[in-house]
Amino acid sequence: MDLQELEAYIKAAEELGLAELAVGAEGHAFRFRRGVAVPAAGGVTPPRPESAPGAPAQAPGQDHVVRSRFVGFFHRGDGPDRSPLVGLGDRVTPGQRLGTVETLRTLNEVTAEVAGTVTDILVESGDAVEYGEPLIVIKPD
Repeated sequence: MDLQELEAYIKAAEELGLAELAVGAEGHAFRFRRGVAVPAAGGVTPPRPESAPGAPAQAPGQDHVVRSRFVGFFHRGDGPDRSPLVGLGDRVTPGQRLGTVETLRTLNEVTAEVAGTVTDILVESGDAVEYGEPLIVIKPD
């Protein structure tokens, strides 16, 4: 993707009155918000959401929120049109796959960081998600 293509996308977004536009091609992705380009993948380390490994532990008894570590499209299964990996009431263990976030046709795993029971699924398959967006709520054991 060259600069002229990016400028064409920005101009089209402005003409349509869009507040935000995500564009991806050839291994690069950009998210435009009111004229500010933010790299969506590749070359830049995103801010680490609270639920990322190494983040401070949550208070005992508090529900654990699994957050997206990627910008892309959430899938409850191993990819688009796949059966969900977990559902409400399912017990999960640390490291267990809960879904995927598709970014530039790459499937990134969403995993449980705590053992517990899935109490809420906050996004549907195919929904666009951002860094740090809450995806799944787990009640720890």
